[in-house]
Amino acid sequence: MAQSALPLPLAMARCVLRFDNCTAGAFGRGVGLADATSRLFCMHALAAVWGCATVLPPPRHMLSPAHNRGRLAPAAWTWSSYYDVAASWTDVLSEFSAPSPTAVTTTAPTIAELSAVARDGGVLDVRWPAGPMPNVDEVRAAGPRQDLAPKPLREWSPPSPEHCKRFDPAKWGLHLSRVVVAAVDKAQLDLFNSSFVAMHVRRGDKIAALGPAWANQTSVREVAAIAHALRQGARPSVAGSVDAVFLATDETNAVYIGALRYALRQIFAHVVFEWELVRCCMPDATHAFDNSFVFLVAMTLLTRAARFLELAPFWCSKVGFFGCVALESDNRCLS
Repeated sequence: MAQSALPLPLAMARCVLRFDNCTAGAFGRGVGLADATSRLFCMHALAAVWGCATVLPPPRHMLSPAHNRGRLAPAAWTWSSYYDVAASWTDVLSEFSAPSPTAVTTTAPTIAELSAVARDGGVLDVRWPAGPMPNVDEVRAAGPRQDLAPKPLREWSPPSPEHCKRFDPAKWGLHLSRVVVAAVDKAQLDLFNSSFVAMHVRRGDKIAALGPAWANQTSVREVAAIAHALRQGARPSVAGSVDAVFLATDETNAVYIGALRYALRQIFAHVVFEWELVRCCMPDATHAFDNSFVFLVAMTLLTRAARFLELAPFWCSKVGFFGCVALESDNRCLS
């Protein structure tokens, strides 16, 4: 996987921007792994154009307990638990070895503050309250090291329209951690004897937000029909050997899950749900109980399928955090 940014070795960095002490309100009520990853990229990108290294907020400060069965991320974990940060973003320092600040800002950093720390060296501790960074484009454009700017989301385009929405850390120039790759390898070996198709079906919070229309689009009948179409549409060389389906979903309703499993068993010999990864393939209990880790393994496993489909509502909107923009797309993403 190619890096999306020119590296900024730590030895060359004259300054450091610390984001690990931002107030909790700066991240709202917490976000899931996909949103958190995009926000980390924005911090990394802002620091890079000013020639600074970055200290990122730890997962515990950013990942919402609502996405993790009410639990915070493990206190000792860094982002290296999910990604090979050191190999991906060479200008990132661990929050556990962060240098002491030489200056502190309790608002969004200004051009004057960034100019001073970039010119004189030092460590700017960024601690602003909740809300978007109002001058992000101006501040980013003023950075003297635009040659070090990582490729931003708004300029990233998928390799094909079919890959438009899948959560892909490659968008941010991130490699997966070795422990994630090992868990995916084990899942593929232990759970699937042959080729398989896969789906990610987003229901839970999206049904609450969008109502009956989205519930109908992700009904048992619709999902089973799509899974059948995936199998029929697999390449002729592998279509005959596709006897399994992997389904990742945030749905927890036992009646829906039972009905879906029954419907899929009429099509496939083997039906594997996301939570079965926990029983077979996690390195230890800490990883098994971290839903963000399991989600990352599941999303990566999708890419190993003969065909996969992302069934989730997406819309174009301003994220309101360093000005990152979510790309607009429709409800289905097929490969």
